[in-house]
Amino acid sequence: MWHNRISNLALALSVPAATVAANADALSLHFWGGLLLGGLMLVLSFVMSTRREAAAVTLDEAMAIKAFESIKDGITIYDADRCVLGNDAAAHILGLSNAEELRGLDIASLSLDPQPNGKTVAQMFEETNEVVMRSGHVAIEWWLRRKDQTAIPVRISLVVSKFKGRPIVVCVWQDIADLVRMREERRSLAMRFDSDVSRVVDVVASSMQDMKAVASEITASTDDVCHRTKAMREMVKKTEENSTAVSSAAQEFSASITEISRQVSTAANISQSARDKTVHAETTLSGLVESVTKISSVVQMIEGIASQTNLLALNATIEAARAGEAGRGFAVVAGEVKNLAAQAAKATSEVDTQILAIQQKTELATAAMGAIADIVDKVQEISSSISAAIEEQSVVTNDISRSITNISADMRETSRDIDQLNDASRASGLSAGHAVGKMTHLSSNIASLQGQVSDFLTKIRA
Repeated sequence: MWHNRISNLALALSVPAATVAANADALSLHFWGGLLLGGLMLVLSFVMSTRREAAAVTLDEAMAIKAFESIKDGITIYDADRCVLGNDAAAHILGLSNAEELRGLDIASLSLDPQPNGKTVAQMFEETNEVVMRSGHVAIEWWLRRKDQTAIPVRISLVVSKFKGRPIVVCVWQDIADLVRMREERRSLAMRFDSDVSRVVDVVASSMQDMKAVASEITASTDDVCHRTKAMREMVKKTEENSTAVSSAAQEFSASITEISRQVSTAANISQSARDKTVHAETTLSGLVESVTKISSVVQMIEGIASQTNLLALNATIEAARAGEAGRGFAVVAGEVKNLAAQAAKATSEVDTQILAIQQKTELATAAMGAIADIVDKVQEISSSISAAIEEQSVVTNDISRSITNISADMRETSRDIDQLNDASRASGLSAGHAVGKMTHLSSNIASLQGQVSDFLTKIRA
């Protein structure tokens, strides 16, 4: 009898399972779940028949029962939503001691409600029933509640079949806790990767934008530097021209100062000669004054003689008058002598007047000569001061001329430096322009990288 039951159960369960396996995608879990169910049906029939009738079984049947009980994945069979059979693997998944504790449990009481996706068990049953009604099987991810109320994720492959006209549900539970943990780790890793890479990409993109802006500013700055160096070069050129003109003027001024110095030296020599002649004239006038003084003494002496002569002539005239006729001749001579004495007195008086005038004019000439000597001394002092100032000015002018010459040389050197700076600025501007182009290209690559990273993370999170 149990052989008939085995055959009936095997036929009832294996045919739908084989149909499921044949219609499923070979790469999907449905295929492998159906194929497993098809292979397990015979084992299930052995177990059910054996436990119900407690009959002796053959060695092959015992091996099949042992295989059913040794399968690592949990297997449960439900009749009217109640578990009628299961293996120890299913019991261990739920934290039970053995498969006997599975009997009579309904799947709703074994499920976590609500599921992690937010849907209730009733909603999940409704959606699952719709799929089962269409295809006769379903494979979904499900969360069970263990005996200690902790949740455990499993992959359920569910097949609906019939046994003696009654619908039964066969479930295969695959513990996917490690898979879920790996998936969560992968998701966490993806999130960290997304955060880190996105942050790095954002930083790089931001840095590229900043560098692009800096490069643009460098380009603008180099253009401005080129314009400014061009203006500086023009200013240096004008400064060099002005320095050359000033140098020429300084040289002419130096020549003029040299000529002035020569003229002042000549004037000083002439002044010295004039002073010498003035001193000589003053000495001569002093001798003339002495001679005039001596002449005045002689004239005074002549005046005294003339006065005495006039007095003697007067006495002679008186004596001649006393002598009468005899003294007439003598009286005439006395009269002539008197006239001569009078003329001599008059002449000496005029000479004395002339001598006085000569003395006065000589004194004036002497004073004038002294004043001239003082003026000549002052002229010499001024000439000496002018000579010293001109000499100092000549030194300063020479220094100015040398400085201007040095400035001209420096301006030429500066002009060359400005040309080099202009060339360097132009090269820097070109390099910055190339950098902007490369940064623009790199920004496009970064945007492409962001898209690829986003696609990669989307695939990882799926």
